[in-house]
Amino acid sequence: MIQMGLVSVKQIGDTIYIVRSRTSTTANETAYEKVRRLILEDAKNEQRITPKTLDKSGVLSHNTVPA
Repeated sequence: MIQMGLVSVKQIGDTIYIVRSRTSTTANETAYEKVRRLILEDAKNEQRITPKTLDKSGVLSHNTVPA
């Protein structure tokens, strides 16, 4: 049996977006948990990069901190 799931339609400007979603019977985490985990992992990665700075030659660069 094929599950069609939920279909959402949204128009933004002249573009119409059609999204079909369905739930997984084998998922290990909820969508909320997955998005939360991805955001937290991304925040950890961002902490390793210091703000952009200008070096002595005036070139804009990222300074990275070793993990």
